[in-house]
Amino acid sequence: PTYRRPFFEQLAQVIGREYVVFHGAAEPNSGVVAAEPPFRFPNIRVKCRFFRVFGRSVVYQPIVARILFGNFAAVVVGHEIKYVAYLFLLAWFRLLGRPVIFWGQGRTKDPARRRSAVGRVLTEGVRVFKSLLLRASSGYMAYSELGARYVADAGMARDRITVLWNTIDMSAEIAAYERARQIPRTEIRRLEGIAEDAVVLTFLGRLYAPKRVDLLLTIVDEMRRDGLNVEAMVIGSGPEEAPLRAAFGSHPWCHFLGPVYDADRMGKALRASDAIVIPDYIGLAVNQAFAHGLP
Repeated sequence: PTYRRPFFEQLAQVIGREYVVFHGAAEPNSGVVAAEPPFRFPNIRVKCRFFRVFGRSVVYQPIVARILFGNFAAVVVGHEIKYVAYLFLLAWFRLLGRPVIFWGQGRTKDPARRRSAVGRVLTEGVRVFKSLLLRASSGYMAYSELGARYVADAGMARDRITVLWNTIDMSAEIAAYERARQIPRTEIRRLEGIAEDAVVLTFLGRLYAPKRVDLLLTIVDEMRRDGLNVEAMVIGSGPEEAPLRAAFGSHPWCHFLGPVYDADRMGKALRASDAIVIPDYIGLAVNQAFAHGLP
């Protein structure tokens, strides 16, 4: 994804550390935006193949032969069993006595409550299988201390777990925030078609069902019916964008900006906002909110 690019670029500047990033297209309808070349770090692009099995995603990446015969000393992979190539790499590298390190949230959220009875049984099976994979791996790089505790509870020794404090490089965002502060909010709101005295609640992130952006817009609509001067701004794209635009796009209080990658454009949009609101699954948008001085 685009937000990972600065991390790998900084890693490439570490003297004496060699690595290669294998990457491919984003999963369809995931809302993830894949970074585009050129890249300033070693990388190999592969063609991913996507399937659906019992309502779940399965991804095949043609990377096994390249890695097995590429003289790699270790592999670092996401803690997701939908990438079937990872299972082969885990088995082979452990057989050779080479490290296999997972990285991820530790405990991956799964909307089991929204699945059928069969789906919930499958979800439990996935959870158990992922716990077994943890015990077979060499180490884990967790996004947070909470994730690290979950991995430890699942059976991995604590000294094999590292907390990365998953985030994104905020330096450009903070600089854009400082520049946007020099512009009167009234001017930005006028250009965006936002009422000068409105309270603006902004969603920032991928537009897909688990984020529940529809809930935010429904509540804003109800608040306005009660006489409150509230408007909504939606920044991002994804599979839910078209349905959301169809349901709320005709309302003058609802502003869809689409995906925003330019830091100054983002700074102006958030300068016009009063708060970031994420109804359900919370991601790195929280970091962006704080970088722009928003709750």
